[in-house]
Amino acid sequence: MLTQFLYVAAQTGINSFFINYVTEQMPGFSNEKAAYLLSLGFVFFMVGRFSGSFLMTWFRPNQMLALYAIINVFAMYL
Repeated sequence: MLTQFLYVAAQTGINSFFINYVTEQMPGFSNEKAAYLLSLGFVFFMVGRFSGSFLMTWFRPNQMLALYAIINVFAMYL
């Protein structure tokens, strides 16, 4: 339960500062465009949740965790 609390707190903190971060790091982005980018991130997060739940009907949880970890490592290099 503590882990879930800390996860939600971290996610809320990141989402709270996202628009300010984007507008400072990318001068061409307005607050409105940054908000749309955050909304797009939420959509991808939702799709990931549903697709992960769907794929767990065929794969064990540890296999799914390893797959998502590998995908995230490659995503860091993009």
